Amino acid sequence: FGLSSSEVTPWAWLTYQFVHGSFIHLVGNLVIIFLALSYLEKSVSNIWLTAVYMLSGFVGGLFFLSADRMSGISMVGASACAFGLLGFLLITQHSRLMPWF
Repeated sequence: FGLSSSEVTPWAWLTYQFVHGSFIHLVGNLVIIFLALSYLEKSVSNIWLTAVYMLSGFVGGLFFLSADRMSGISMVGASACAFGLLGFLLITQHSRLMPWF
């Protein structure tokens, strides 16, 4: 279910975002996603949130595969998705968080 340079399947692009390596990894991602979504869902539609989540996971997978071409180690987890949501939160809340810009 992980995304790996040794075997890239269309199914792996989706499943790696929902499989985690450990319980701590899962809880850490859930906390980040919960905190980001608690702010974002007040101002952005669910369609946007889903698109940002999935696009962040896809871009994270592309970066992983470009950096790890030979080892065959699988990538799992929603860390790219979670931090993509945090980046989106910073962009959407830009004027409130940093009024001097």
